[in-house]
Amino acid sequence: MLQLVNALDSKNPKYLRQLKRLFKQAFPRFERKPWWLLQRTAAAGQAELLAVCDSNQPGRFCGLAICLFWQDLVLLDYFAVCPQQRNQGLGRQILPLLRQRYAGRRLLLETERPGSPHTNYADCCRRLRFYAACGLQNTGLAVCLYVSEYLLLWAPCQPLPSQPELTPQAPTFAEYCGLYNALFGELTAWRLNIREINPLENGKEVNYLV
Repeated sequence: MLQLVNALDSKNPKYLRQLKRLFKQAFPRFERKPWWLLQRTAAAGQAELLAVCDSNQPGRFCGLAICLFWQDLVLLDYFAVCPQQRNQGLGRQILPLLRQRYAGRRLLLETERPGSPHTNYADCCRRLRFYAACGLQNTGLAVCLYVSEYLLLWAPCQPLPSQPELTPQAPTFAEYCGLYNALFGELTAWRLNIREINPLENGKEVNYLV
């Protein structure tokens, strides 16, 4: 059974080392935020650096999930499974755990837009189908962040027992920018050159989540 462990709070220091190693392996340099910035944000209680572990095999590191918090939004900023454990269905187990962990909050995720620079079209579409199978929905928003282009996906919050059921609303571009401004400061957000782009491909709307 998989479990999520806050690597900063864990008594096992190797989780943080393994998480950082996988972070550098799984994401190209131009997509990685500075590690010190992620650690500082987590230490301030505005993020979690989560190690995905196998509770049946103590100490077995399976992947990572780095999440940022602002208001009722949780941005799943980075998500990866260890190379030797991919294609075993672990990803489909991790996303429900994240939704349970952050019950009462909307989950937001950036995924590379098919056809954008520095990407493989087929790989991007495969990831989108995977997220759709895990229950994520398209916000209808596409953004450019630094030199990368992303589609924004989301999942409605799982209601808490103490909360009345609310009609879920997809995150807006203003909320997305608000998260970056609040967590990293307006100067850093400005340097990332966050902007909304046309989600259409060749002038046509494409439903990648099928």
